[in-house]
Amino acid sequence: GRRFPPAVQSAVPAEMQATGRRNYAAKIERLDFWLGAYIGALNASGELENTLICLASDHGEMLFDRGVAGKEKPWNSASSVPLLCRGPRLGVRAGAVVRAPVSTVDLGPTFLDFAGALPRAPRGMSRFSLRP
Repeated sequence: GRRFPPAVQSAVPAEMQATGRRNYAAKIERLDFWLGAYIGALNASGELENTLICLASDHGEMLFDRGVAGKEKPWNSASSVPLLCRGPRLGVRAGAVVRAPVSTVDLGPTFLDFAGALPRAPRGMSRFSLRP
């Protein structure tokens, strides 16, 4: 059959792409190290079970998916936003995923919901909680 050129073709050499991915992985490893230290300190102080820990981002990252890097493209890699929460008695099963369209303005209501304070959210504030 007929062949069409790719919609996006990377001008970035493969070695630079690999370096970019390695650098991103190193950032994740560093975050993991410090998060582990933070959780260890909370555990040692006896406050771990009294603490909600959440990691979030305001955007995804292409990491040369489809040959491009950055966050400005409308593809899933750039638009999917990670939100990971861990805490005591949250009633959230491990690996739960919210598939509804959401926004970072929903983080405030989510944290208030986990704290049991959502009905008292400030007037004009989003009241959409991401809590599954």
